[in-house]
Amino acid sequence: GFTDEEGARMLDRLATLVEQVALAGERRWPDATSAPERFDATLAALRLDHADGTAGQILPALAEIFGLRPVDLDLLTAASSVEFDPNFGMAYGLLPGRPGPSRVTMALAFELCGAPLMSAPARARLGPLAPLRRDLLLDLLGEEPMPRRTLRVADRVVAHLLGDDTWDPAVAAMRLGTNTFDSHAFDSHGASGFDALPADQALSSRAATLAAAIERGEPLNWVHARAGTAGISLAVQAFRSLSISCVTIDLRRCPAEISLDGAVRLATREAALRRCGLVVAGAGLLADTATSWILRLLLEAAVPVVAVSDVGWTRSSMSAFTQ
Repeated sequence: GFTDEEGARMLDRLATLVEQVALAGERRWPDATSAPERFDATLAALRLDHADGTAGQILPALAEIFGLRPVDLDLLTAASSVEFDPNFGMAYGLLPGRPGPSRVTMALAFELCGAPLMSAPARARLGPLAPLRRDLLLDLLGEEPMPRRTLRVADRVVAHLLGDDTWDPAVAAMRLGTNTFDSHAFDSHGASGFDALPADQALSSRAATLAAAIERGEPLNWVHARAGTAGISLAVQAFRSLSISCVTIDLRRCPAEISLDGAVRLATREAALRRCGLVVAGAGLLADTATSWILRLLLEAAVPVVAVSDVGWTRSSMSAFTQ
């Protein structure tokens, strides 16, 4: 988790980054008079703009919800800094000898963060299954060797860091309101196994059972509800009983240009940025053998997920968790 002590250190994170940029310059130009004039001017502007460190209070919530480590925060700070101050981009271009502004490369980001470039654990923090990339916070751009690839923070994440919580367009297209129906069946799946509830239980009783599963940390629960029943309402009610807001989407509304796995990733990121649970209607699309692997994305989401489907949990669905 993210501690109060780490949160306090976030206050001067960008100011610390400026000094790391200065040290990187000293390593390249030990003689102060040999540094390019543009680098000296850029560094002076950075020090002036970030002297008090107030601009650094932007990442603690992300660390908490996405389970980021200190090195992840350093990498995200280095990558996102170009979005907050163009002078960082100029420094990132001049340090490796480029003529103009650039995003930070992996090699330079590691140098600024004090992480060894030859360290497998350090490199793994930018691997495709690590939180920064798995949860679509940033990506590596380019086809060059990895040290020369650049880090880019997703536009939606930049907007969030700036206080803009406009919905991701793809998620907005899939969003649902909740209606009151009558539910008939409910199956819950989590790490502890399966539980079938009697069909004649009241909706509130089923919601309480689902809420208990969410509260004890089951990352993914599967609600089997026939078309026209209250499966979505059941899921929303369960989250509300825990005082948790939720993002509700329907995968059947997925835009044509977005893949199903892409839609799931975008929705889980959106829910996490909003510190909400996630309700996924139309989850039957993921119960097919060809798409069941996408269920693992929901299982590994940074937020609790309730999947609602008119398809019951099957052995083919289970294969997503055993492969």
